Amino acid sequence: GEAYFWQKNYTDSLKELLKAEELYPEDHLLQNDLGLVYRAKKSYEKAIEADADYIDAYLSLGALYSFVGETDRALETYRRTVEKDSKNAIAYYRMAEILLNREQPVEAAGLLEIAIDLNPRYMDALILMGDIYLDNRELEEAMAYYERARETDPTNSRPYKGIGKVYYYENRFEDSIWAYEKSLTLEPDQFMVYYSLGQVYYQLGDRRKAIDYYERSASLSPENHLAYYQMGILKMDEGRTLDAIEDFKRAIASYPEYVDGLFVLGLAYNQ
Repeated sequence: GEAYFWQKNYTDSLKELLKAEELYPEDHLLQNDLGLVYRAKKSYEKAIEADADYIDAYLSLGALYSFVGETDRALETYRRTVEKDSKNAIAYYRMAEILLNREQPVEAAGLLEIAIDLNPRYMDALILMGDIYLDNRELEEAMAYYERARETDPTNSRPYKGIGKVYYYENRFEDSIWAYEKSLTLEPDQFMVYYSLGQVYYQLGDRRKAIDYYERSASLSPENHLAYYQMGILKMDEGRTLDAIEDFKRAIASYPEYVDGLFVLGLAYNQ
């Protein structure tokens, strides 16, 4: 948190310091650091008061508002940004993120289109637009945006992950494996890509490989309840009920309100 602060990356600084506060709420030095970050927010507000056209201050202030959960104020700050600078693609993208989190994908997509028109190589916007189409199972449109992102930067792992998802939903499992493996060669420690590979091999009927990939996913992210759940399901099918119970218990430990996990754990105990 302190390192980010001195780099003037106040959003990530606040994120890390709030994590630390959960662990050590009484740490006076930590509270002092948090005060410095919140003071940075006040400084952005004062900077805008002093210079109403200071675009960087609007963007930084909007990011801080968004992170601390004041999304209405973040949206208003970003709207003020585009009033001052109508060609600011970052502001349109960040508004789209907020609206998507509010389950307003149509409005978010409209803002992303503006951001991409302003910056056709805007990787984050291309990926997010692809994700919106993927969620709606509009696979051709999703693939088009993921391909544009891949062409923008072939060394970035994220487009390949999206392409892998499209192939998965098209039941093109071998192509999906290629895309996911390509993503991992570019960024090896993606626990959700290992999980996705497990899903592909599950569909192909290769239980051993599916479990191997779920295990690798869980080793990278012990909080990944989905990986434990899927391992448990496969082990139950193999008659390994005691092993399955341990996996279901791990899934519930990482997500105590996981209804599917609680249900199958009950079934396993019943067996």
